Amino acid sequence: MKRLSISTVILTIVIAISLFLSYLLIFNNVSIWSFFRPAQKTAQVNIQNDNETSISNYYQAANQRLQEVLYPTNVIVSQAEQAYLLNHDTALRSMATLLSQRRATLTGEVNTPSEEDYLKMISQKRIELEFTTDLPFNLLDHFIKDETDETDFTFNRIIIPTDGSGKIYLVNAMKRQYMEAKLPDGTTGGNFLEEANKVRSQWVKAERYNLSNGNHVYLPTQRLTVPTQVYTLNIVPENSIVSSLFGNNRTWRSVVVSEESDSNSITYRNANIEIQLSPVIQILAINYKNNTQYEAKNLAQQIEQSYAQVRQFEYWTQGLRYNSQSNHSTAVFQRYLSGYPVFSPSNTTPYASSRVTFRSGSSGTTSITRLTMPTLFLESHIHDQSRDTELMSASELLYELNMAGFDISDFTNVVIGYEWQPDMANFQKVNFVPKWFLEKNNVYYSLSQIQNGALKAERQTDWKTRQAVKEQGDRDGL
Repeated sequence: MKRLSISTVILTIVIAISLFLSYLLIFNNVSIWSFFRPAQKTAQVNIQNDNETSISNYYQAANQRLQEVLYPTNVIVSQAEQAYLLNHDTALRSMATLLSQRRATLTGEVNTPSEEDYLKMISQKRIELEFTTDLPFNLLDHFIKDETDETDFTFNRIIIPTDGSGKIYLVNAMKRQYMEAKLPDGTTGGNFLEEANKVRSQWVKAERYNLSNGNHVYLPTQRLTVPTQVYTLNIVPENSIVSSLFGNNRTWRSVVVSEESDSNSITYRNANIEIQLSPVIQILAINYKNNTQYEAKNLAQQIEQSYAQVRQFEYWTQGLRYNSQSNHSTAVFQRYLSGYPVFSPSNTTPYASSRVTFRSGSSGTTSITRLTMPTLFLESHIHDQSRDTELMSASELLYELNMAGFDISDFTNVVIGYEWQPDMANFQKVNFVPKWFLEKNNVYYSLSQIQNGALKAERQTDWKTRQAVKEQGDRDGL
């Protein structure tokens, strides 16, 4: 029998080791290394080139412009002493497009009218575009031409009278102030009413209710039917996030292996930025260490700079809207679906919005300190799993709130929205259920959460007494 030479044996061993190392390099199989270390919480720290893995063109950020985020969410039509809600996303977009094509020009200064004049202005025959919050008008130049020196005014409603005057009003309903503008020659509120009349069957009678922050909301006098929505889910790849932040720079990467599960907490960092990824909950957190990179002096700059960070990683293509919390210390970019806001239950992981946190500095500046956002986004709509859901009318909603110890005037907003259901089949699909949501202290609660005690009751008043007050005109008219 022919014996193997020593060189042949050595060569065979070297080839085997080479194949083994190649396997680890290609598949990054962390589990194999677990056989060679204790089953306890440990950490790996190494230096990684973040551009080593190419990402398919399939994964592309939504790349929505800021103009698409600073966009109206509701249309109110007032005709013949009656207000109507127009919950029709296509009609809303056609009116917003018309206004952007025929921009109005500011013609006056900020006005603070008397209570009587204010109610007359907001109750006239009109088309009204409503925004989620008050916005600086110099960021909405796609709707309004600014030929004044005004820089601080914010508004949350655009009122377009249908009397043929060509006037429009930018209204801050919280402060009860407005600025007047003029549509170009040949354009009046009648042009916008024509767009609304194309979907006249979608008009829903509504009444106005005052809110705790001075704003008001229009709620339907009849029940509404809104379908549930089911979508498959996808996850933003880790390398796509890392490359967006660090590019080709070499970065510290640490992986912490949990004792309780086989999941990892992953951190990347350099001198200016630290990012944290958790495969367990699919939430991205970015801490900005060098805050001077993202300093702002006013609200418009805050919005621009915060969205510039969100836009890098936002894959949600169904729509976003800007909101704010705690005196603009947190910028919230709410996800939308079919024209409705999406909310996660207040006691669960926030998959329905991205949040940018600011810290105040000297000379009135603020700086970005943290961004948190979900890495989940929608893929395919499963049409045959949608189910119609009937939602309460305004009077029924008011009754249920009263039974829980609240009134609509205790809240800062009341909206129909989609609730992101927590059972996602290991991030494979998600179900959205339409519900009434009410905002208090910068948090949105579903009606069912309030009924189950998520908020402490503020008052206990007999329902019949409330109805009597209502009939006596405690609430405004149109």
